[in-house]
Amino acid sequence: MALKVVVWGTGNVGRPAIRAVAAHRGLELVGVIVADPDKVGVDAGALAGIDTGGVQATDEVG
Repeated sequence: MALKVVVWGTGNVGRPAIRAVAAHRGLELVGVIVADPDKVGVDAGALAGIDTGGVQATDEVG
């Protein structure tokens, strides 16, 4: 069973975190929180410079 992960932000820490989660078989990216309205709805993989994975960025928390 994979550990579910949410990454907050897609800056200098968030982008590498998304790539690391995507590369680790024991982790599953289930959410990405962004502040930039232009990034809302964009695939997390596209934001991190990797293949898309089906997780869309959101600005909603809770």
